[in-house]
Amino acid sequence: MLPVRFGTALLRCNGCAMVSIRHAMFYISTLSTARLQARNRFSTGAVRRLKCQGAHQTPECDGNTGLQRGLFITFEGGEGAGKSTQITRLAKHIRKRRLPVVTTREPGGSPGAEAIRHVLLSGAAETFGPAMEAILFAAARSDHVEQVIRPAVENGKTVLCDRFMDSSRVYQGITGDLDPQFMTALERTALNGLYPDMTLILDITPEEGLRRADERRGKEVADRFEKEGLAVHRRRRKAFLDIAGAEPERCVVIDAGRDEDSIAEDIARAVDGLIDERRSVVKSRRHG
Repeated sequence: MLPVRFGTALLRCNGCAMVSIRHAMFYISTLSTARLQARNRFSTGAVRRLKCQGAHQTPECDGNTGLQRGLFITFEGGEGAGKSTQITRLAKHIRKRRLPVVTTREPGGSPGAEAIRHVLLSGAAETFGPAMEAILFAAARSDHVEQVIRPAVENGKTVLCDRFMDSSRVYQGITGDLDPQFMTALERTALNGLYPDMTLILDITPEEGLRRADERRGKEVADRFEKEGLAVHRRRRKAFLDIAGAEPERCVVIDAGRDEDSIAEDIARAVDGLIDERRSVVKSRRHG
């Protein structure tokens, strides 16, 4: 049994090859480097926030969008819930409000993270167990956050992301039966303080979601997570709903079993409310 320490958590790999341990240590090092880079950028960000208190217009104090900083909105849910479709529709809706939008996805979203994406979805890391997969997801997320998401948000853009931290909580943490302290350590390091402003959880029955996923996939082979059994998908649905219940200030549950237009209308209504609320806060601060 080979132990690998990550923060306060101890990863034990039964029968892991030494190459897998080296990979784990490499990605842990990647996370630490990204965290240091983010800290170096923080001082610059702090200067920009101070400028917002005066007459200067900076990316975080944008007079055109009316938002102090960009918004970070994530989409979560089981297989076949329609996240990609709804992200495309929401991006179009937000652009009509003359707000700049960045759409991205996980795993992936940045060159480094995309390199890890294939390893994860192909199932190549599955034999090393859920803990190794969780480390790879965290490494990909750290690169994604620091290279794509954080810079966009700091420059006043609205970022829409197909899956984020909640998917790791559910897929590796809950159905992977990983230690909560281990998952918390990975999440805290990978995110480095950048959490979503809103998470839209597209809720659908596993039966319908898998049917849609099969239809969408056609003759292509199911990925690492789509191919798992119905009982596992049911546990994941419950886990997403449990997260929504525990964090109602962040999460909005959307019934994804309906037609595409109805789902899009509910999503647009929720996001419009967030945008209007943020603009109101910024306006009150300027005139306060």
